[in-house]
Amino acid sequence: MELGHSKKIMISGRDTDERAPARQQDDAVDPPLCVDLDGTLIRSDLLLIGTWMLLRRTPLQALALPAWLARGKAYLKQSVASASEIDPAGLAYNPPVMQLLADAKTKGRALCLVTAAAEKNAMAVASFLGIFDNVFASTSATNLSGKHKASLLVDTFGRGGFDYVGNSFDDLPVWRVSRACFVVRPSPRLERVLRDLGNEVVIVS
Repeated sequence: MELGHSKKIMISGRDTDERAPARQQDDAVDPPLCVDLDGTLIRSDLLLIGTWMLLRRTPLQALALPAWLARGKAYLKQSVASASEIDPAGLAYNPPVMQLLADAKTKGRALCLVTAAAEKNAMAVASFLGIFDNVFASTSATNLSGKHKASLLVDTFGRGGFDYVGNSFDDLPVWRVSRACFVVRPSPRLERVLRDLGNEVVIVS
């Protein structure tokens, strides 16, 4: 499918003043559509892929993993990403999510990749796909998941000023402050919890 190309890509996830400003929305255009990466846009997890690649190439790097993790998950992600090379062309993209993004792009919606994956890997995926207006990702100081992701998106777009596509209970803090909840192949329990929030729930499968 033809996805087109974005005009710009911004990285965020560091300090508040580095975040992309809220985008002015035309009344006829829906608010930004924000999509998670691991388990949502792709079927796999980039930290696991990077770790496997790293250990296959240099098994002794296993000795460094506990030290990296001791400095926090954000630091671990950045260290693994720096020591490995993810090929975005070889990732297993989720076809229904890709179609959702293509349709949204056609309608003029802003698309944002919002992920707890390391920014190096997030940028590689965003550059490969060429459809995202903004990229928000983890840095060595901030693991952009859960409440951190929710806070950043509210600061950027306002509460209820964006729709969010995710796949797990880890995304609940974000769905609580989004306008609509797009969820990829949810368990019955997750779907019940989302519907109890009172927001619009869209199942993507």
